[in-house]
Amino acid sequence: MMIVKHVMAMVLLKKQWVKMENVIKLNPVSKFATYILYAWYRWKTTQGGFMRLIVAGSRKVTDYDVVKAAIDGLIAKGIVINTIIEGAARGVDSLASRYALEHAIENVRVPAEWKIHHRGAGPVRNRKMAEMGNALLAIWDGSSNGTKNMIDCAKNKKLPVYISYL
Repeated sequence: MMIVKHVMAMVLLKKQWVKMENVIKLNPVSKFATYILYAWYRWKTTQGGFMRLIVAGSRKVTDYDVVKAAIDGLIAKGIVINTIIEGAARGVDSLASRYALEHAIENVRVPAEWKIHHRGAGPVRNRKMAEMGNALLAIWDGSSNGTKNMIDCAKNKKLPVYISYL
């Protein structure tokens, strides 16, 4: 009993770590559920089940339903998205940000630093996002050079690339 008293279980509950220092105070069913939840979370994170998804695409896209359908398609495949990473631009990026907000998913915005990198700011941002994410969803019209560059960056990092063509 003394060992259990000092056990600290970390549980992911609604994206917040909850520290349970006094596990001994829980009834046996709650203790068991706590350990199972923690074991499941550890398994999912080590198996790559939780995804930091990069969403990129053309600035010309203004239809939210296109972006929503593309992201929902990945979720339907069983992918658990815990973070959406986007480039803080008009079009697909801002619509992905809206999706994250509406679905209570963490949103990481990576704006291009045009004043520092000038014309190279887009590719610099794309490489940075490729470092941060572990998969790419490109919503592409087949002609956007920025989206093509993001696809190339993701492939160079050997990330899974999902392309939704317009």
